[in-house]
Amino acid sequence: NGKLILTFVGRLVWEKSPDVLAQAWHHMKHKDRVKIVFVGGGPAQRRLQAMVPQATFLGQVPESAIPRIDASSDVFVFPSTTETFGNVTVEAMASGLPVVGGDAGGSRDFVQHGVNGFLVGPAPEAFAKFMDTLVENDALRTSMSEAARETSRVYRWDLTVRRYASLYGQLIRSHAQ
Repeated sequence: NGKLILTFVGRLVWEKSPDVLAQAWHHMKHKDRVKIVFVGGGPAQRRLQAMVPQATFLGQVPESAIPRIDASSDVFVFPSTTETFGNVTVEAMASGLPVVGGDAGGSRDFVQHGVNGFLVGPAPEAFAKFMDTLVENDALRTSMSEAARETSRVYRWDLTVRRYASLYGQLIRSHAQ
């Protein structure tokens, strides 16, 4: 219906901060121009549905459906500050989604603020500001989409495992000394 789709993918548990997205939607200037979609199930779902009944809740979907959902979205919003790697972030970026993510953990590893998305503190008002920025600015959203896709290309499992193995090796050697 012409609305931009802002998507959250992950278990709906409080430690992933889906409530920040729900609250941010209420602070948006352009909330009438977006559709919020939550992908995943969990104990926070009922409360989130009460917080933002206008959102679509897809529940838990097969992992194979995630690329199609990402490709059908316009922006990935992931406020979590507890992710360690953030697979869902890289997967969204591979589909060309600019990210509005929590400034911590997995998002910080992939998102270059102002280049392929935005890193945001935990305040819903701050998330709303950057979500509105991407709704208002088609050219910025397009350039961030291209940058997100490029960023995702360097994250492959074989390289990631090698990086982590190297890091663990360094930690073990420094501890042994």
